[in-house]
Amino acid sequence: MFLAIQVFTPYEVVRKMLELAKVSAKDVVCDLGCGDARIVVMAVKEFGAKKAIGYEISEDLYKASKREIERQNLQNKITLIRANLLDADLSEASVITLYLSTTGNELLRPKLEKESKPGTRIVSYCFPIDAWRATTKIDRGTHLYSQSHFAGALYLYTSPKAFRRGTWATMLWHGRWILKRIRGLVRLQYQPVLKLSTLLLLFWPVTGQHANRARLSTPSPLSPSP
Repeated sequence: MFLAIQVFTPYEVVRKMLELAKVSAKDVVCDLGCGDARIVVMAVKEFGAKKAIGYEISEDLYKASKREIERQNLQNKITLIRANLLDADLSEASVITLYLSTTGNELLRPKLEKESKPGTRIVSYCFPIDAWRATTKIDRGTHLYSQSHFAGALYLYTSPKAFRRGTWATMLWHGRWILKRIRGLVRLQYQPVLKLSTLLLLFWPVTGQHANRARLSTPSPLSPSP
């Protein structure tokens, strides 16, 4: 499955992506398809990001990037994970960077809509995310870039505003996201209670409705014989 093109993002574009997302010391930057880890390294070194996470499925790139991060002594702030980006954990991310493909963005879109936190900034290089509304778009050839390095537009999206139109729809998305987190906490805290409740429900047909049916079908000793 073709999710990303095998081309590294130019360093000048990497810097503009992080500037567009306004990365600061409060942010956790997640690069999906991190290649040689240049985005996560720059996020930590130049922009002072609190943490950076990179997902890369290529074993060779993953090993080379890991060695480079260790060489620069950044392993305490950068986490590399060798995995499919569609399986990425987005729970910590406040900034997500992408340089994939039209197909890759489309396959990733439902995951981003479901799992990204409210307020997460998503920056895509070259390829827009269809059906989303960009908060900011910087077109190819803009004066912010030198022509020799800039090959495509940059798109900034903010979750959930980018993919939910209308006030009520946005409020509903926020409500669903909060409810999902509450359910997760309840499961962790009250797991023994939930297990007991499940056990009682399993016996309910025998002790409740079926028992009542049994009593109704059993003739009374005082009832006349048919």
